Amino acid sequence: KIDVAGFSFGGRVAMAAASLQPNRIRRLYLTGVSAERDPLANVILASWKEILGVNTYNSEVSDGYDKEKESYYDEECDPEVHTSRCTARLRSFAWSIILQTYSEIFLAKSGPNRVQTWVDGVCRYNTEEGLRALLMQTHGH
Repeated sequence: KIDVAGFSFGGRVAMAAASLQPNRIRRLYLTGVSAERDPLANVILASWKEILGVNTYNSEVSDGYDKEKESYYDEECDPEVHTSRCTARLRSFAWSIILQTYSEIFLAKSGPNRVQTWVDGVCRYNTEEGLRALLMQTHGH
C-alpha cells in the first residue's frame, strides 16, 4: 500500500484513485480540496469541460476537427508530431487551469514568461485525452 498526497485538483484525483483502489492506498494527504463547489467553481469546471471538448449535457467528446482547416491541430503544432499535445484546446486548458488556480499576486510576480513555461510543461507532460479522463473521473457529470 502507498500514501498519496494531493493538492486542489490533485486531491480530487487522489480521492478518486482511493475510491477505485482502496486496497492499494493506505493514506491520503489532501489540502486545498473543498467539500463542495461554490457557484463560481461550477462555472470554471464547465469552462474546463468545454475547452476539453466534453459535451456537459451527455458527456460525449467532441473530436475538435476543424472542417475549414481540415486539421485537428493549431498553427504552433509541429506537423511531424501530430499528437493531441499540439492542440490549441490543450494549450487553452493549460492557461485556464493556471490562471484559475494561482492568485493574481503570485501570477504577477511570476510574470508572463515564467507562466508560459508552466503552460509548456502542462502540454509537454499531458495529453488532452488524459486530462479529459481525469476531469470526467473526478468531476463527472
